[in-house]
Amino acid sequence: MSLRVALPSSAMLLVWALSTLACITATHAQSFSSAPYEPHLFERLEAAERRIQQLEAAPQARMFPAHARESTLDSFHHRLSELERVWEQDAQAEAKKQVGSAGKPSLKINGRIHLDYWNFTNDSPGIGFFEHPDAGDNFGTDPEDRIFFRRVRLKFEGDLFETMLYRMQFDLNTTDSGEMKDMYIGFKELPILGTLLIGNQKRPIGMDHLNSSRFNVFIERPLVVEAFNEDARRLGIAAY
Repeated sequence: MSLRVALPSSAMLLVWALSTLACITATHAQSFSSAPYEPHLFERLEAAERRIQQLEAAPQARMFPAHARESTLDSFHHRLSELERVWEQDAQAEAKKQVGSAGKPSLKINGRIHLDYWNFTNDSPGIGFFEHPDAGDNFGTDPEDRIFFRRVRLKFEGDLFETMLYRMQFDLNTTDSGEMKDMYIGFKELPILGTLLIGNQKRPIGMDHLNSSRFNVFIERPLVVEAFNEDARRLGIAAY
């Protein structure tokens, strides 16, 4: 004789859920118990704890007290204010100087000396012929080393009144005679023309010639520049 009891559907669902949970718990416990033992993990944990204790026991860096920080900041602001005050005074003095000198002629004296040295370590029949063509020359055929002044420039320039300028430049590299380089006057702030120069001046052909030799890397300009604009200065009028 069998006895069957009909359970409601909700009760059956609860029984199924409890059975499933019991199986999962048993499986997880079995896997955890079967996990291998790792002694290094505990050693690393103990080492980390000891390190934390050492850091906590170490003396902390002493910070500046509040009054010291405020004193340093006040000193910085004071020095900055003093610097700004001196800067403003210098700017005002320079402005007064420019206003006072406006319209008055000015003069600037400048110059430069370039020394050139030639050294011939050896010779050849061709060089020897052009250097000493005379067979009876006591110096033979060896080219002679030499040193001389490549440039000895003396320059005077400045302003005339408010809108005029002038420049005079001479080259005294030879002992027998000098050479006039720049010799012109100019007008500034002209309508349409801008700046007008009248006199002996550089021709506007090539940036290398317009650039002063005092700023060149080498003592001589490139050969192609000298070939097309030898002795760049001419008498004329230029505007820019």
